[in-house]
Amino acid sequence: MLKNIILCLILFITPETISYAESNKTAIKQFIIISAHIHKIPPSLLLEVCRRESNFVWFSIGDKDNKTIVRNDSGEIIEIEENSSLGICQISMNTWKFIIEELAPPSMKIEVYDYLRLMDLDYNSELSAIYLKWLYKRYGNWRMALAAYNSGHNKSLKFLKNKTKKGSYSMTVYTRWEQNKISFEQNKFIKNTIRKYELEQRIKKYRKILQEHKK
Repeated sequence: MLKNIILCLILFITPETISYAESNKTAIKQFIIISAHIHKIPPSLLLEVCRRESNFVWFSIGDKDNKTIVRNDSGEIIEIEENSSLGICQISMNTWKFIIEELAPPSMKIEVYDYLRLMDLDYNSELSAIYLKWLYKRYGNWRMALAAYNSGHNKSLKFLKNKTKKGSYSMTVYTRWEQNKISFEQNKFIKNTIRKYELEQRIKKYRKILQEHKK
């Protein structure tokens, strides 16, 4: 499975793909905002998580401390460890299984965990939103939730509290969120994205009603 994903990524992630991803960050952010809106977490927070995790590159492969990826002398990826983090929100296989088996609605249940599915922008951001919402309910504040998102929810409270200090992943993301959530431009973008999404959902609903009426 891991060899397959490496081959697919080598074939798919071309300079053109990277250029397209860079030029379409607006559309990527819209997917993230909608995922946050659906699962009722702050869209601006999920945007900051994705910025920190992958800089909005939806085909990212985690390379934390250079331990999850094995590269050759030329820097090319030749192996990915079993629990590498993948996708725009950097979801690991263990976290993915936990979300699906314990947190996700029945409609998201799956039997086969295909790594390439984590490269699906919409799917990956929705998993992240579900997980962050649960972490917030579990720990009661976003700083602890972010620490657990980065380090794992199975860590002790003492360990996670140490991960909320200045300079930590948690504080870096939280501070940027606090600074950016008052941005007029960002808030306008988020509101417009949600408004458009809700309008599309209403149109779909009415079309379905009309189709059923015609029957």
